[in-house]
Amino acid sequence: MQRLRRSDIAALTPFVRSIYASEDFPSLVRRSVGGLRTILPSSHASYNDIDLRTGASQWFCDGPAHFAGIDNALAEHAHEHPIIMHYARSPDGAALKISDFLSESAFHRLGLYADLYRRMDVRYQIAVRLPSRARSVVDIALSRNGRDYNERERVILNALRPHLARAAECALATERANGYAGYLVRGLSALNYYVLVADRNGGICWHSPGAERVIDAYFNPARRAFGEFIRSWAAEIGRRLSTVDDVPPPVSPEFVGGPRGELTIYLVPGERYTTVILKERRANDEDELRRAGLSAREATILRMVSRGLTGRQIAAELAISWRTVGKHVEHICAKLGVKSRAAAIAAAQRVRQV
Repeated sequence: MQRLRRSDIAALTPFVRSIYASEDFPSLVRRSVGGLRTILPSSHASYNDIDLRTGASQWFCDGPAHFAGIDNALAEHAHEHPIIMHYARSPDGAALKISDFLSESAFHRLGLYADLYRRMDVRYQIAVRLPSRARSVVDIALSRNGRDYNERERVILNALRPHLARAAECALATERANGYAGYLVRGLSALNYYVLVADRNGGICWHSPGAERVIDAYFNPARRAFGEFIRSWAAEIGRRLSTVDDVPPPVSPEFVGGPRGELTIYLVPGERYTTVILKERRANDEDELRRAGLSAREATILRMVSRGLTGRQIAAELAISWRTVGKHVEHICAKLGVKSRAAAIAAAQRVRQV
């Protein structure tokens, strides 16, 4: 049985690293077919996804220019392709060659060869299957003309198959996660929320669109001052939560004023990274709430309710009784046509206030 040499393994390692680093599935496909075409010298390398029920196909090929309709030709003759039909019938996904099933003369008699591979100047092919949906076949195929693929090349492809399969799973999961994150970020931005991820030193590793403009408006010099603010605050929270003398108080948000309004900052510390959520309230928020029917005092109280303050905390800050605060909240709910504080906050969000 053929075994990989140390030099083979050394040559494959950069390829494996490359496919695991793929940011999305199209990137993985490009890296896979391009890299395999070099590792196993081939004139063509292709990614094929064929739905055996509908005949629909997705096809990507790295190689010389092709004729129009080449992907349709593969789907049309898929039932003649010995490797595709074997993968359709068997869970086995090991590397297979066309010559494992057909002699060269028998292969040349097929419409598959006449309509596809003869026009690509291909006589030999080896393929490996990837995970796929029911009644579909997904594989990566390598093709050439000069000589058939040998057993050493089959061993190499089989050694890479688990990595190709796992990299495909990771790329698809990353793609889905990025899609969900995109929806989340757009939803947060619509409510004037921004998200950042900071390292232990307060350096920004990632941020949602618009976050840097908000930081620039409230911190000067923006990034360094903000980074120091986050670093010292995260350290203080860590000390507070590690106390053994008493149950620590809840972590409250910080408020930073600026020329265009007020910035509320929420911190979620982690072992390596800190998640930072910014919520900006523009200076004209209360004016717009008043246009929605609230008095100046009611707009102020609704803003404070949205910050999570209790009735007694609002009363202390405004120097009024907590019963008066309760009456104001009742009037706010009545004017906005809602029955609870949460619903009042949601109603205010719809006019871009909270």
